[in-house]
Amino acid sequence: MSPYEDLLSPGRGTLTFGATGTRWEINTRQPLTSQLQRQLLERVDQFEATYSRFRPDSLVTQMAEAEHGGRFSFPDDARPLFELYDHLHQVTHGAVDPLVGRDLEQLGYDRHYRLTPVSSESQPEDRPCWTRERRS
Repeated sequence: MSPYEDLLSPGRGTLTFGATGTRWEINTRQPLTSQLQRQLLERVDQFEATYSRFRPDSLVTQMAEAEHGGRFSFPDDARPLFELYDHLHQVTHGAVDPLVGRDLEQLGYDRHYRLTPVSSESQPEDRPCWTRERRS
């Protein structure tokens, strides 16, 4: 059963849900069937289980908490997403970096929404970088 089960509403053209630390809304011209809403929310749950830094059980959280790094297996659909990140990282000369999550956590935007900066001993050059981490 999906954690979004209570959001299902047959006949609505709008589906609102929380994911990746924010609220999302899908608006359609035609009403969304319960089955389609369920499929959408299941996909959101799959994505969150892998990529959300707001879920304590996600793969991304496991990676962040791994004391000595390691190798991690991503689902097959990660390849096109990583290729997009590679492209965006390259064309923006590193300005787009999907590993910015640690920086945001240090600023207080974490799964607990402290919104109070944390003092950190790490230097900017010590932070994970998409190009470096992706290749290792």
